[in-house]
Order: sequence, then structure tokens, then C-alpha cells
Amino acid sequence: MNKLLMSAGIALLLLSSCEKVIDVKLRDSEKKYVVEGFLSDAANGAEVRVSQTKSFSSSNSFNGVSGAVILLTSNTGASYSFTETTPGIYKTAAFAGTPGTGYQLTVKVGGQTFAAASVMPAPVPLDSLFVETFTFGPGGNSKIVDVVFDDPVTKGNAYRFRNWVNRVEENVVYVQNDDYYNGNQVISQLINGDSKIKTGDSILVEMQCIDREVYKYWKTLSDLKEGNSATPANPTTNFSGGCLGYFSAYAATRKAMKVQ
Repeated sequence: MNKLLMSAGIALLLLSSCEKVIDVKLRDSEKKYVVEGFLSDAANGAEVRVSQTKSFSSSNSFNGVSGAVILLTSNTGASYSFTETTPGIYKTAAFAGTPGTGYQLTVKVGGQTFAAASVMPAPVPLDSLFVETFTFGPGGNSKIVDVVFDDPVTKGNAYRFRNWVNRVEENVVYVQNDDYYNGNQVISQLINGDSKIKTGDSILVEMQCIDREVYKYWKTLSDLKEGNSATPANPTTNFSGGCLGYFSAYAATRKAMKVQ
């Protein structure tokens, strides 16, 4: 396969533990529910977070909403209910999602109903990681993590990367699709202008295979955070009903390394 070099460093995102919480701030008059749901192909991989947007003057803490009724169903006929474990955070009994299966998440809260669907893609192996030195301006040398993987010959694949340095996740969203490298081997740089990676650091990268609707959410969020959107707007959601957020059924692989 041909080798292609893709830069996947995109926008800044405020993140929290596990799957990071997105705290979107709008005008006080535009208060909305925010639903963040995800299901992976690993055990204990399902969680839903329900919150509300806050005013610009409010703190940046998670504004969890209790009392939501949440149901996850699959196109195979299985269904799973969720239990609130802490205010605004809902989990279900341990199970792993199945690649190729379609899932629908329904959330009822505050007299409103929100629904989103996501098909879990087949996993794509993350082949390897390496670190190279990258120059940001005069005298600004930084170490950058590169990921290597083979994109399948089937068109339409999309990816999200998460990168931990010494067990602390970088506050950057990395997403890309295969529009320009379908079927090739890819070397993708996880560019972070604030990177402080040094020799001896531990690196962990998770590559998520996501569907195209989820990709649109992360890409539009990235553009908004970077100021690349001509018209201010909310990220593109795959939920119906008027909430913000996303639901993603994804397959993931991870690789770890020590920086030499």
C-alpha cells in the first residue's frame, strides 16, 4: 500500500474523566439539554451523560441532570436500560457492542424526548506508534505522536483519536476520514501545539472507528473551536428532539509506547 501522511490535529475541547464531558455554553435564553452517549465494543463500554447548557458567567463544572429515562436498543432486538450512578451520569449492565450492529438511544427528560442512531463500524487495527520532532516556529521544537494504520478498501471510514501522555489526556480533538486516502496505509500526526512530550514519557493512543454522522459532530465542533466556521452555530448533532450532543457506537483499538 502507498503511504500517505495526514495531519489530524484539530480543535480544543474541554474534557473530563473517561469519555470527556462537553460543556457547551450558550446565552441564558438558549438553555438546552446536552446528551452525550457512547457505546464501544469493549465490556462496560456504555454510558450516557445528561446535562444542561449554562450561562457564560457560570462555572465550567459538569451540570448533570437527574431523573432521565434512558433506553438503548439494537436492530437485533436487544434492549438495555440505564441506571443513574451519579447526578447526570447513567450506566447499564456490562456488555460490549457488536460491530456492524445499529443502535438507537432514546432519552426522556424534562418532558422532552431525544433520539439518535449509530451503527458501530468494524474495528481497524492501530498498527504502531512512533514519535518525531516537529518544529513550531523559530526554536519551537516539539515531539509529536504519529499513528500508523491501514485504511480498509471500503470507502466511508472515519476515525477519532484520543491521546494520553503520562495518563493525562491531551485537550485536543483529533478526527479524520478517508476521503483522500481510502485503502492506503496512513501515517497520521497527532499535532498539538501545546505538546510537552519528552523522552521517558508514556504514551497511550486510542483509535476509534466512528460512523459518518458522529464524524460530522466532532468535525463541526473542531471547526467552531478553531474559529473555522463562517457562521456561529452549534455542532452538528445526530440527535432529534432539539438537544445538543451526540451518540456514538464505536469500535476501538489501543497502543502504548515509551518515548525514547
